Formats: sequence, C-alpha cells, structure tokens
Amino acid sequence: MRRLLKYLGIFIGLLLILVIGAALLLPQVIDPNQYKDQIIAQVKEQTGRELEINQDIGLSLFPWIGAELGGLRLHNPEGFGREPFMAVEQVSVKVKLLPLLSKQVEVSRIVLDGAQINLQVDENGRTNWDDLASAADETAPEESAAKAADAPPPLQDLRINGIDITHAQLTWNDASSGQSADIKNLEITTGEIRLGEPVDLRVRFSASNQAPQVDAEFELTTTVAFAPDIKQLSLKGLVLELSATGQAIGGSAATRLAANIEAGLNQPPTLKLSDLSLDATLDRPDLKAQAKLTGAIASDQSAGLLRSEALRLEAELSGHAIPGADPVSITLSTGLEAAMDGSRVALDPIKLDAAPLQLSGRLSALKLTESPEFSGGFTVPPTDLRALAARFGIELPPTADPEVLKSFQLSLELNGTQTGEGLQLEISPLSATLDDSKLNGKAGVKGEHISFDLELDQLDADRYLPPAGSGQDAPAADEPAAENAELIPADALRGLNIAGAIRIGAFTVAQVKMNQIRLDLTAKDGKIALDQQIGGFYQGRLDGRFELNVAGDTPQITLTEKLARFQVGPLLADATGSDTLTGSALFNTDLRTAGNSIPAFKQALNGNLDFRFENGAVKGFNLAKFIRDAKARIKGQPIPETDQPAQTDFTELSGSATITDGVLTNRDLTAKSPFLRVTGDGSINLVQETLNYTVTALIVNTSQGQGGAGLQELVGIPIPIRLSESWTAPKFSINWEKILTEAAKEKVKDKAEEAIQRKIQEKLGGGSGSQSGSSGNPLEGAIRGLFR
Repeated sequence: MRRLLKYLGIFIGLLLILVIGAALLLPQVIDPNQYKDQIIAQVKEQTGRELEINQDIGLSLFPWIGAELGGLRLHNPEGFGREPFMAVEQVSVKVKLLPLLSKQVEVSRIVLDGAQINLQVDENGRTNWDDLASAADETAPEESAAKAADAPPPLQDLRINGIDITHAQLTWNDASSGQSADIKNLEITTGEIRLGEPVDLRVRFSASNQAPQVDAEFELTTTVAFAPDIKQLSLKGLVLELSATGQAIGGSAATRLAANIEAGLNQPPTLKLSDLSLDATLDRPDLKAQAKLTGAIASDQSAGLLRSEALRLEAELSGHAIPGADPVSITLSTGLEAAMDGSRVALDPIKLDAAPLQLSGRLSALKLTESPEFSGGFTVPPTDLRALAARFGIELPPTADPEVLKSFQLSLELNGTQTGEGLQLEISPLSATLDDSKLNGKAGVKGEHISFDLELDQLDADRYLPPAGSGQDAPAADEPAAENAELIPADALRGLNIAGAIRIGAFTVAQVKMNQIRLDLTAKDGKIALDQQIGGFYQGRLDGRFELNVAGDTPQITLTEKLARFQVGPLLADATGSDTLTGSALFNTDLRTAGNSIPAFKQALNGNLDFRFENGAVKGFNLAKFIRDAKARIKGQPIPETDQPAQTDFTELSGSATITDGVLTNRDLTAKSPFLRVTGDGSINLVQETLNYTVTALIVNTSQGQGGAGLQELVGIPIPIRLSESWTAPKFSINWEKILTEAAKEKVKDKAEEAIQRKIQEKLGGGSGSQSGSSGNPLEGAIRGLFR
C-alpha cells in the first residue's frame, strides 16, 4: 500500500508539472489574436452589430488564467450616425488557476477603463438599443431552462480582489424631445469581494443636462454585505453626496444623505433604515435654505408595512423670495405607515410648526396603484393672523377695527378619490372661526366642479374695511383712465364651474344691517348667477337675482331686485347717517347692461323700475317754505319766519321709469300730502350725468296740513319747478311771473264772481245768504259757470 501511495504521489506530481508546463508554454504557442475574426463574426450573428478590436488580445494561463483586450468598438445600428454605441479602451480579468481545482474562484482586480456608451433616441422615438433588447427577449424559455439545468454546481468560494471602472462616460441624446445629458468621469471602485463578506464600494461621477442647464457632482460610499444565499443586503455607513449648479436651480444646491440600510430580498421584502440623516442646502441670490431630515424606518414583514414612529424635518428659509426680514423656521414631524407593495400610505400624526402658525392632522391614502383614495383631517388652533402676516413680512391693509384678524382657527375632515375623470374631494365637516364670526358647512370638488353649502352666524364687514377718511377707496388723482379700466376678469370667470349656497344669520356692510340671508351661486360655461334672499331687511324683505354672462366677447349683466315694505328711514340713517327720506317703501328694478367699464355700463343700461313710499317725509327740504320764500322774494317782501321743520311730509310718493341706452325717463311721479299734490315729468341722462326734469306742485289745502298757512292765494295754481344741468349740483328755476299772473286772474275772477252773486241775489230777491253756497237757482248756476 505504501508503495502504491508513493507511485500515486509521483503521478500526481508529474501531472501537475505537465499542467504547469502547458500553462507556461501554451501562450507561447497559441496566438489568441487569430480568433479575432471569429469573435467579430459571432457578435455580428448575435447582435447584427459591427465589432472592432483595435488592439492585440493578451492571454495568460499560469498562475492566472486571464485575458486583456483594448480598443473595442461596438457600432450603432443603421440610422444612428457614425459614433460607436459603446467603446472600451481597456478591459482585463484574471482567474487564479490552482484554486479552481477545489471549486474556489479567485479573481484578480477586474479593470474596465475608458468605457463610453452613447444612448440615442431618434425623432420617431426609436432607440439605438432596441435591437439588443429584442435579441435578449428572443431566447426561448426552454433554452433558458435547459441552461439552468446544465449549470455547474455552485462555487464553494468566490473571491474577487476588486473592481476598478475608471474614466467611463455615458451620453444621452433624445432628438424627439431635444433633451441631452452626459455622465462623465464615472468611477466605481470596490474592495475585495468574497461571498458573505462586506465589500467597500465607492461610486462617483459628474453629470450635466442641457435643457434645463444643470451640472452636478455625485459621490456614494458604503460597505455592502450580502448573505450567503444573496437574499439579505445591508449597506453600512452609507453616505451619498450630491451638489449641483445651473440655471434650473438659479444658484447652487447640495445634499448629503447618511444612513444604515438592511433589506431582505425575500417575498415579502423587508427594510430597515436607521440613523437616517438627510441634510440639504440651497443658495440662490433670492433664497437661502437649510433643511435636515432625521428618523428611522423599519418594515413589519408580517403586516407587509413600513413604519416610522417619528420622522422630523427642520428647515430654515431666508432671502428676498421669503417674505419677512428674519429667517423663517419650519418644523414638520410625522409618523409613517406604508404598505411594502406601495398600495397605501398613512401619515399620522402630522405636526407643523412655523411660528406663529401651527397645524396638526393626519392623512392616509389607499389604492395608490389603482384609483387612489385618501382621507384625513387638519386643525389650526387659534392663530393671530396679524402676527402671522408680520412674521412673513406681509403688510395688511388698515382696518376700521384694529382688533380684528387676531383670532383664526380651522378644523376640517376630507375624503377624496383620484380617477380618470379627475379629483373628487369632499370636505365635511368644515368649521372655521374668525374673531366673532363662526362658519360651518361642507365643500367639495368633482373634476372642475366646485360645490359648497355653508352657514355663517354673523359678520360685521365694516370692521374689516378701511377706516373712515383713510382714502383707501378713493381713486388716484393721477389715473384719469381708471374709469375706463376693465372691471370684469372675463377670461378667469369663463372657467368657473360652481354651485353653492351660503346662509348668514346677520350681516352688516356700510352700516346697512341685514338678517336671514341666503345666497345661491351658480357658474358654468361663462354664465354666473347669484340669487339673493334677505328675510330681514329693515322690517321688509329683499329678493333679487344678479346674472353675468361672459361667454361672449362682451360681458352681459342683468339685475332684478324686489324690495317689499321696508322702512327707508332707518336704512338711510344706517347707510348715510341721515334719514333724509322716511316711510314704508316698495322698490322693483329690472335692469340690463353690457360692457366692461363704468362708461360702457351707463351707455348700455336698459330696463325699468318702479317705487312707492307711504306715510313718510323728505327731510332737509320744506316744499311749502320754498314756495313761500320764493314768492316773497319776487314781491320784494321779507322772508316769513316759521317754526315748521325742514321736511316735506307725504302720504304717498310713487313713480316708475324706463331706461333706454343710459337715459332714464319718468312721466308719472306722484306725491300727495295734506296740503299739496306733486307730480314729476322728465329725464335723467346717466351717461352725461345731467337732468331735465320738472316737478309741479299744486296747493290743494291751506287750512290744514303741513305749511299751508300763507299760501292761500296759490291754492289751485300749478307751480312748476324745473331742475336742469348737472345732477350733482342741479339748477332750480320757477316762472313766478306766470304763477303770480295766474294767481291774480284767479283773485279777480273770485271777486267778480262774488259781486255778480250779490247782484243776482238782490234781483232775484235773495237775502244775505252764504257767499260760498248756491241758492239752487238755475240761472245763477249758468252765470257762475261763465267764470269757471
């Protein structure tokens, strides 16, 4: 046996000597370059591409089996220019011979230098790698299965001394979109690679993009470890750094990510991300920003979820792009729960702090891979809006009440879906408080359609308007064209699609008080309508409708208002501070106009209106005193003194008007009081702001009623008062010569009648009967009629 073992050892030794000798002699005998043509032909057969090998192929067999190639060029398919699809300056790889006998593979450093890949897309969207992808897909499943079955048993050990990829470059040119990008100086370097052992990895490159223009530097370092079954991956000490400059950024930006990552590649996969730290900076002339994200993320394999108890983002913003002089600090924290298959995600709780603004809430989304559904809720605690505006450098306009805008809070719940028809969102319930006003209701979005149903308890709008005398509403004196400025943003309004209602318990604006209000708004296809119902309007009611049609080139406006039995005195007292007109009133309008400026509105105004006032007075103007004073001046008499109030009482005041192309015409103005009757007839030109109107007063009773004394001689005499010129400063005129002449004629007629009456009574045997009565004699009546 010992001799047998001795001979066997001698045989194995001789065999090893022969193998080593062959490994040393074969490279001297065999020239691998004589196989270039076969290699080129095989590549042509498999890919249809031309391959160039411009340098000699180097071959070694002992102690390393290896090859070294250089000057490789793989050409583009036809139609993609003369530049090669891929070029490699040098590639070399060697495997140690003797360890192969024990199924151990030891590879020297794999070197790939000067690789260049040119990716192209033509104007029709065809790429220069389509043919390579299709060739790979043509491999029959049966063939792949057979190769897998014939595969050698797994290696007992694999060791690669490292990989060096240097001076690599990748270019991208898309003729269909005009996009182009480059990756230059790509370097990938590893430490020793062994099965089950950690491997140091470093990747770095420069990148540039043309539209928009961006230049970037990228570097990644980490230690990669695979489990022996290659189903577990870990990245320890991962550091990724990215910096960029260019027009798209407007300055420079930098990002640094540090973390430890563990991933399971089984099904379902697992992930654990710990010691996460993401730092980002942005430096632009108008904006400087710093942000930091910290936290940890881990997977729950049994539930198929990724979870994070606390992700925290801290940011600081400054610069001209951020309102406010001081840097703005923002802190956002949230808990994360996401499905590993990407189907759903939840953020709960969400907390945002951008002092003095705070927000808390939750948000979740389902069916992200199908038709996403999301829900959530948000709350803004009481917030001082004035302090918030000041924090962000926003100057709020002055308000009549300086204490408003100091308390705002919001609460809402939302549910929605995203389908092929667009976003469908419902906000319900919705609750908001601003100072003393509380709003409740709901709102929704369905594609382009917006709906709402809201209820506001009360609002005093005057508190939010500019203070009296501030001049905020006065037009600028150096803007003469302001009157012709367009008032209606027609283009923006055409796209509105709205239907909603709002109910208001009490509302005050310009000191006018209203209660029990309902407003219904609809807008679609450029047609906008607002219906108004005010159940409490100064002891009366208001119903109206405003329509705006911007579907065409010229906006069309229609206004219909009906005011029933309201008290005009308190209304004017609140609105103007003086109840110059009192009484119970009815007022109806039906108006139409067109255009987009005040002059155009006036010129195109058409329609009609009517009104009726009962048991009221016109204050500030005593018609009886006006007539007495004017008569005294004509006669050269002193102005009579009176203690009568400066007002004209009436039991009824009514009229109607038509408006044609901006000219209002009234023919039936009627006013009645205990001592006079007033009628009116004329027109008002709204375009030129002038009037041509005549008010005729007829004194019917001087023994009673307001101001009758002193006007006995004018009883029954029409007194026309003409108003003319500008309506802001009208000119009054009365033809007193004609009026007094008529009064004198009436006086002479009355005296003649009295004298004739006495004569008739004497001739007919009458006594001293009543001068005002009638004796009943037919002849007397006939004679009296001659003077009527």
